[in-house]
Amino acid sequence: MFVTKKRRIESPTSILTYMQCPRKYYYRYVENLPQMPSIHLIAGDAAHKAIQAFHKTDTTDMTAEGFFEKMRNKISAQLDHAWEAKAGELARTNLSTEEKHVHYEKTKELVLKFYQYHTNKILAHKRHYSLTLFEAWQKLKPTTENSLISESYGVQGRIDATHKIDGQTIIIDYKTSKKDEMTTDCVLQLSIYTLLHKEAYGRMPDKAGIHFLRSKEILMPASVQLLNLAKHTCHNIHRQTISNDINNYPRKRSGLCKYRTGQCDYYERCMGRKIILKRFGSR
Repeated sequence: MFVTKKRRIESPTSILTYMQCPRKYYYRYVENLPQMPSIHLIAGDAAHKAIQAFHKTDTTDMTAEGFFEKMRNKISAQLDHAWEAKAGELARTNLSTEEKHVHYEKTKELVLKFYQYHTNKILAHKRHYSLTLFEAWQKLKPTTENSLISESYGVQGRIDATHKIDGQTIIIDYKTSKKDEMTTDCVLQLSIYTLLHKEAYGRMPDKAGIHFLRSKEILMPASVQLLNLAKHTCHNIHRQTISNDINNYPRKRSGLCKYRTGQCDYYERCMGRKIILKRFGSR
C-alpha cells in the first residue's frame, strides 16, 4: 500500500464525492484529473456570485424612493456579469445557444425568487422592529463567502451566508437543486460548517440551514449531535483516504455512472477496460 506524505484537507464536496463513489474520489482528488464543465455547476456558481454581490451592495447613496426596483435591477445585472464571466466554460459544454439561454432564464428566475424572499424579510423586519428601510437592510446583511479551515480535523469549507440576528448566529448554504428537502447530504454539509464555525470562533452557531432558491429556507438547531457527526465523518474520511493506491478506492456503481443526459466525468477511464473486454466477448 502506498501512503500519501501529507493528509489532504477535505471539503464537504470531496467527502460527499467519496461517499458517492470512492473511485470517483480517487480520480478527482488523488490523481487530480480535471472535471468537465457542467451547465448545472456553472448556473449554480453564477447564481451564488450574483447573490453574494447583491449582499455586498453599497446602499450609502441610495434613497428609499425606488430602492427595491434599483436592487432588483442590481441583482439582475450581477447575474448577467457572472454569466458572461462563464463564457469559456459555457462554450465547452457543447450546448446550443438556445439551450444556454434556457438555463440562463431558469437561473435568473431563481435569483429573482431569492431577491423577492429577501425583500419580504426586509419589509417584515422594518415593520416588526420599527426600523427604517436601510436599518432593516443592515440588520439582515450577512457575512458572505466565509472561508474557514480546521487543521485539527483536516477539513475546510466556505459558508455562503452568516447572519447575526437578535443575538443568534445563523449559517446558511444556498442551493439551486430541484429538490427542496433536507437530505442526509445536506445535514452532513451543515454539520461540517458547524464544526468549522466552532473551531474558528470558539462557539457553535445557533442554527444552520439550507436556502433552497427554488422554494424555501429550512433551518435546524446547530446541536452537539450535528457537531459530532462532522467529527466522526472527518475522522473516517482521513482513515479511508490515506492510501494513494487505486485498488483501495473501489467502484460504487449507481445511476450516477451513466444517465439519460450524461455520465460521470471519469466514466470512460473507470469503465474503459470492461467496455473493451465486453466488446470482444470476454467475461
